[in-house]
Amino acid sequence: MISIDKFEDESFSIHHIVLSNNMVIIGNLTNLENSPKRFKFYALPLKLFDYKFSTL
Repeated sequence: MISIDKFEDESFSIHHIVLSNNMVIIGNLTNLENSPKRFKFYALPLKLFDYKFSTL
């Protein structure tokens, strides 16, 4: 599974840092076709310096 935290980090330290700075973590979105309500979802990759790409 892809995560912003290292697999061994059971305290989810990066999650806490990101969420405490009023940022949103988007991950593990599955079975959205089964949602009882229709919605539009938009997401753009982050512009990270010294990286070639950013995942969504």
